[in-house]
Amino acid sequence: MEHPQEVLRGQVDGRLASETKQHITKLESVETPLLYRAGIVLVAIGMLILPLIYIAMIFGVGALTGYHAVANLDFISGRGGPSFGRLLVYIAPLVVGVILVIFMIKPLFTRLQKYPDNIVLDPKKEPRFFAFVENICRSVGAPIPKKIDIMCDVNASASYNRGILSFAGQDLCLTVGLPLVAGMTTEQLAGVLAHEFGHFAQKTGMRMTYLIRSISFWFARVANEKEAMNSMLENRFFQFDGRLYMLALLAKFFVWLTSKVLWLMMLVGNVISGFMLRQMEYDADRYEIRFAGSKAFVSTLHQLRRLGYGSFTSQNDLGDAFSEGKLPDNVPALIVSHAENLPPELADHALATIETEKTGIFDTHPCDKDRLAQAHAENAPGIFHNDTPATTLFSDFEALAKQATEKYYTDVLQDQFSADTLVSTTDILTQQDGRREDNKAFYRMQRGIGIVEYPIKPPVYPKELNVNLSDFAAKLEKLRTELVEERDDMVPLVDKYEQLAEKRAVILQGMMLLECGMRLKAKEFHLRKSSTAAAEEALAEVNKEIADNKAAIKPYVDKCSMRMAVVLKLLERPEQLPADNDWAAMHREYQQLLSVHKTLAEQNSQVLKLMVSFSLLNVMFMNLQSHSDNTKLVAKLEKLIAKSHEQLSTIRENLATTLYPFQHAREDMSVGHFLLEKLPDVEEPAQIGQAFDDVFTNFFSLRQRILARFAVLTETVEASLGLAVMPEPKENPADLIGG
Repeated sequence: MEHPQEVLRGQVDGRLASETKQHITKLESVETPLLYRAGIVLVAIGMLILPLIYIAMIFGVGALTGYHAVANLDFISGRGGPSFGRLLVYIAPLVVGVILVIFMIKPLFTRLQKYPDNIVLDPKKEPRFFAFVENICRSVGAPIPKKIDIMCDVNASASYNRGILSFAGQDLCLTVGLPLVAGMTTEQLAGVLAHEFGHFAQKTGMRMTYLIRSISFWFARVANEKEAMNSMLENRFFQFDGRLYMLALLAKFFVWLTSKVLWLMMLVGNVISGFMLRQMEYDADRYEIRFAGSKAFVSTLHQLRRLGYGSFTSQNDLGDAFSEGKLPDNVPALIVSHAENLPPELADHALATIETEKTGIFDTHPCDKDRLAQAHAENAPGIFHNDTPATTLFSDFEALAKQATEKYYTDVLQDQFSADTLVSTTDILTQQDGRREDNKAFYRMQRGIGIVEYPIKPPVYPKELNVNLSDFAAKLEKLRTELVEERDDMVPLVDKYEQLAEKRAVILQGMMLLECGMRLKAKEFHLRKSSTAAAEEALAEVNKEIADNKAAIKPYVDKCSMRMAVVLKLLERPEQLPADNDWAAMHREYQQLLSVHKTLAEQNSQVLKLMVSFSLLNVMFMNLQSHSDNTKLVAKLEKLIAKSHEQLSTIRENLATTLYPFQHAREDMSVGHFLLEKLPDVEEPAQIGQAFDDVFTNFFSLRQRILARFAVLTETVEASLGLAVMPEPKENPADLIGG
């Protein structure tokens, strides 16, 4: 029997053959108004003028500096004879001018960031897809690309193969994101490619667009480099005192001023170019609409949004798998699976937000709402229709997707990636589906009420539980009803706690800065005035508010814990339960997870202290750039780094003998090593920051994962008692994006 995929390929070949004459025939001309063509030339000229203005500024500053050096030389020995003050006044413009010219010239010679090369398709291995692309190019009147690249992004693009070197010719490159192929029909993918080739059918317009985009990117890069150089100047030249300090301050001011001028020029360039670039997108959309039809354009745009959401939510799976020493072997399949299985609320949210979108003056693309309006106005039937999967255009799409996946991991993870970590994407999806169901059970159990300083406690068994199951179920149902009814009253309390916790962190930051002798704006740090005493007073007040808030939440959280405790106690008495589950296996799982959870609970206070250290380190590093001469700040920073390193080491060591309770690529993986693979170098702040992030992320996710399993076991026991699953609390669709 012929494989279904081969049957589909045969259908594609047949349809392509039958429609060849139809879509090789020139597509109905997409006319561009004379005003639009003239406008894009004027915009290109305007964009060329902006860097010329920048270069003129460099020559102007250099000329003025030289003129001052020659014309005002006699000023040094003026009336009263030479003096240090006269010398300083003469030298100051020279120093500032030279520094300014150097800082303005440097970005002109900065190398562009080099991006990893994509995988290049072999036309001999993929003749069907190359023929498909060639047919579309002939239809829209665009040059045929010299090469086709593939990648794992939800995107497609047609570009000049060698950049400016291909500007005058037709050396084009098509780049196709394999998630598009995996998640679209042949008709939808054809429309996407017709859009991209529509740009090149514009010929002069495309060249002007390349020029406009290149200049815009250059301005953005130069402006960002100016900010970095401004900080460097501050760090290196602000070690002086007295009048030399004023000279450094003057140089810094003018470098800052030129950076702002650059930002202004970049914004002006974005505004004047944005309109024309949006018109080019509308123009390319018309190629897609007339090629595949208005109906297909709408479905394609909707599918692109779903794939975009799928790409975002799939990052959770990638992160979870990587933390356990595994990686899915097919990223395009992972993304498409997420796109096809979005929660209904999130899927509706993805499409509903289209109606609220507006195109901004800085946008290079029109919003989807405006693009859809054009498609409906065109009401084009299209000349190419094919509803077979786009994957059938390739000889072995799965192998190609896996090859692109390995390239993606190599580019992103570099030496952290090993082919040995690859596992079946289906297995990853199955595992993650299970975790998502567990998280739903956890959410139902804690009703969305929980704070990091007061998590749901691991169950504490009542001493005796010899009760009539009918009476027990009735009392349990009463407790569950109370949790549902009281939940809405808890939501504002949790929101208030989060606000108070953030306020306390800011007050602590202000207190630390005041201890370093720094001035600060009292209101920005929730202080009545800028003093240590005021900070201590504010801290005492917010701590009292937090304590009162936690006391109000505590009874509800205790009820959640009690519900779980009394239910899971029944696992020790399986004879009291209906013989419809493997209660012994569930009890073993519970005991193992409870042991790990208790160990994590013992480290909870240490992790919270580490969070405070991380918050303080962040604000200290931010202020160090402009206060590198503050010896108190430097000393406190060094002390806090050493303390934080010790905290990281202590947490890791305390959990080093506790085995990781879930499946991991390393069977001997400990919880300590799971939280932090290796200690950071105390001399490398970036490593310490990454270590903080790893510990926080892994600690709280592991703790929640264990509690989620407790919730699943709790619901299983409750079901055996005849109790229905509790309703899920209302959620904000945007909150579901995180997975």
